[in-house]
Amino acid sequence: MSYIKKFNPYDLPEETLQAIATGRERVLERILATIVRNAEGGTVQHLQVVAPRGYGKSFLMRLVQSALKVCAVEGLPVALALLPEEQHNVDAPHRLLNEIQRVLDGRPADSLLGGAFAENDAVWDPAVATLDASIAARLPEGRGIVVAMIENFDQLMVEVFRKPQDQSRLRALLARPGGRLMLLATATRRADAAYEQRLFHATGLIELDPWQEESCLAFFERLRGHRQAEPMPPKTRAKAQAIAQFIGGSPRMATVLAQVLDSNDSLQAAAILDALVDELTPYYKHRIESLSRRARTLLDALLRMGEPRTQSEIAARLGTTQARIAEPFNELRARGEVVGVKAQRSAEMLYRVGDRLMAHYYRKRHLTPGEGASLLEGITELLAGFFSPEEKRVEAERLRALGRAADAAVLERLVATDLAPASIGQPNSALNGGWLDQLRDRMVQLFEAGQVTEAVALTHQAVKRAASSDDLREQMRSLRYFGWSLGQIGRHAEAVDTFGRAIALAEQAGDVGEQAAASRHLGWLLSKMERYAEAEDTLRRAIALAEQAGEIREQAAASGHLGWLLSKMERHAKAEDTLRCAIALAEQAGEIREQAASSRHLGWLLSHMERHSEAEETLRRAIALAEQADEIREQVVASRHLGWLLNQMDRHAEAEETLRRAIALSEQAGKIREQSESLRHLGWSLGQMERYPEAEDTLRRALALAEQVGELRDQLEASRLLGWLLNQMGRHADAMDTLRRAIVLAGQTGDTSDLSRAEISLLIVAQEIGDDATVVMAWQRAVAVAPLTDIPSIATWFDDAAAAALRSGQFSTVWHTAAALSVLGGEWWSLDSAQHKLADTVAEASRTQGRAAAYALSAQCVEVLAQGAAAQATRDSQVGPDPISFLRGVVAKVAEQVTDPALLRDIAALLERHLPSDTAAERALLDAAARRVERPDDPAALERVNPDIATALDRLLGVGPKPPSKTPQRRSKRNGAPRRKK
Repeated sequence: MSYIKKFNPYDLPEETLQAIATGRERVLERILATIVRNAEGGTVQHLQVVAPRGYGKSFLMRLVQSALKVCAVEGLPVALALLPEEQHNVDAPHRLLNEIQRVLDGRPADSLLGGAFAENDAVWDPAVATLDASIAARLPEGRGIVVAMIENFDQLMVEVFRKPQDQSRLRALLARPGGRLMLLATATRRADAAYEQRLFHATGLIELDPWQEESCLAFFERLRGHRQAEPMPPKTRAKAQAIAQFIGGSPRMATVLAQVLDSNDSLQAAAILDALVDELTPYYKHRIESLSRRARTLLDALLRMGEPRTQSEIAARLGTTQARIAEPFNELRARGEVVGVKAQRSAEMLYRVGDRLMAHYYRKRHLTPGEGASLLEGITELLAGFFSPEEKRVEAERLRALGRAADAAVLERLVATDLAPASIGQPNSALNGGWLDQLRDRMVQLFEAGQVTEAVALTHQAVKRAASSDDLREQMRSLRYFGWSLGQIGRHAEAVDTFGRAIALAEQAGDVGEQAAASRHLGWLLSKMERYAEAEDTLRRAIALAEQAGEIREQAAASGHLGWLLSKMERHAKAEDTLRCAIALAEQAGEIREQAASSRHLGWLLSHMERHSEAEETLRRAIALAEQADEIREQVVASRHLGWLLNQMDRHAEAEETLRRAIALSEQAGKIREQSESLRHLGWSLGQMERYPEAEDTLRRALALAEQVGELRDQLEASRLLGWLLNQMGRHADAMDTLRRAIVLAGQTGDTSDLSRAEISLLIVAQEIGDDATVVMAWQRAVAVAPLTDIPSIATWFDDAAAAALRSGQFSTVWHTAAALSVLGGEWWSLDSAQHKLADTVAEASRTQGRAAAYALSAQCVEVLAQGAAAQATRDSQVGPDPISFLRGVVAKVAEQVTDPALLRDIAALLERHLPSDTAAERALLDAAARRVERPDDPAALERVNPDIATALDRLLGVGPKPPSKTPQRRSKRNGAPRRKK
């Protein structure tokens, strides 16, 4: 057990570190790429790595430390300040900066004792200044970045930065222009997730996923290689797979259980996990006690019943309704205690405890019988797959010989389970399809009824039964059904492996049709996992195999899957051809359901290609086919697609009729999620028809149903539409509250596109009511999280954000986002609208608030852009738009819109003070504009102005070209005739 206590990644030699590093390669690449970008200049992006205990956060930080040493040697201007894992000395905000500086300077630990009891208000700014001085000394010439690596950041925020003013100071430090300090933090829960916090989304989020089975097996192989042992033989590999399934993706559990692979000692495995539970008991005890009483009840029920479970299953076992448990269950989800995956043929989500170490702790401390109970009771799930039936028998005999009767009884119980007869049913005649057809039908029934756990157990039992026979067809079909059921509950890695075994058996048996079926299922699963290239290859192989076997129905189904996949990949022409082929094949095979499904996919594709008439015709055909096949779900989904399309075509009354039919069908079939989605689209239709009270009621019903089935994205979309509707109704405060809830939901989905769009929705409402501070905050958060594909649409709001920032004194923070937008956006990026909006803001202030207010706005804009120009001059290459060019555009529009000549000359003086060598033409333009305002009807006002400047001003003001000015000829006083030249 000492191995557990002593394990510390920072103590690992470099050779060992690199030898056993597994499964975090892409995350490491992302972190290093961010550090490199920060070191090259521009707005600093901070990162927070979030994962439960035991997911390898410290190990990842050790890898970053190692990689940065190499980067520094290769010339990257970077320095690392690695803070100790426990920071009891950091008891006030300023002492965090003191500790970063101490580590950066390499000073001893006792040098931090001074200033422990100083008031933070008085010492924060000096602490920032001294830290900046240390950074400048460590990385001279104004280049490079210091990476402050801080573990347990969430705990630090709760204990040290709990006051809003302290959070504001930290955010200002992290967001300041020209900053050279990057925060790289780790946390068990995101420390800046709460919307009401001043630090909300101040850092970029990196969530560590649990290890999949392949990562776990790769780790075991790397560990053996480092110890110079042979690769795992098949028997050991099977045991490693059992460990991988038991640990639920926890790298730490994999690390401590690795030694059991060679010992085969059940008691050792139990003792190792018992020691790990002892170590983590205080942490998990505090975590559970911080939940509300009802949330603790639900967590307890989930673990007592066995994972995964749906909300309706838990409610039924507790003797209550799903609505009664919705609020505490949302608490568990929001805090990350439970995670869910969608079962496609069920209206609900399947939930399990997210932190597998915590699940083991709870079973051990709260569910296992008391004194005298076997240690093995807590790991029966592991033992069931780790030992073969014969090994269990031998191990039970060994334990009995050692006098450990209770432990032996656990193994003997597992042996009895292995030998129990199958209960699926007995083989019947070929006329009714045999027991595997019964299995398939029963599996589908269970999934549609939401009894997903029972369906998985049933198919797993079928695999064991088939394995005991010599019939390869039974074995491959049972594996295919088991793989399908695993995929439905989100156990994707296991499902991929199971389909692979089914395909291998089919190849061994020479059954081409079964190869095609298993390959089709595998391709569909890979597409759901977004492994698109593999999915495409697999589905094309399935089509070829089905064609070879003469299985037209299988060909049609695989072609339908491929068409859907190609549409997801935005290869629209190929997708259309493939779906039309799938429809023709399904028609040839007489498969009405397949015709309906592929027609629905095709109609959806055509609608996104804006071929609306064809899309409408195709979707109506899909609905008719689904009615003919009595497929209610297909009717519902196709009707919903048609309703959406009719809305896009502004045929809202027809959309209403179509969507109400979809709602009635989904209600009749008990399809709660489909009902929620159709209600959401109906709410949009009613809003477009300005039937606002009906629309609000409809959207609230959609939201309630989405909450009932735990569909976060559906809750998000309903909330966004409800926020839009409330804003249309003039209920701006309600709209803001609703959209803030949508932002929280978007954060829970983990989809950065959802989050950025939700922030922009809030920005739009805030702009309408003149809440400039919220506009700026929403803009910053949207830009920080938006994926590359969303940047073009996000950037269209830069002009409004820039104007709001100028009015609220935050222009600097928004201007610095322009660099990222222009780099990511490419040729489409245009700042012309922003220049107009800024000039409008100055002109409006001049008209309504007076010269002083307008001058203050102008000074803020000029100073920020002058600082940006100075920063650009120190870089080897330009990052983002040129501040001088942007300023010239703003000045031109100010000259066009401002009607106060004194203000125009004051702005010219500003330019001369800050940018004397770059703005001569702009100062002349402002002076000319002032002259024109002072003497609007005097043609001679601009006589002594540079002709080019005068022409430019005329063009701005929309004045046509004037004939050249001539001095009037002097006339004779005597007769008025022109005088002759002498």
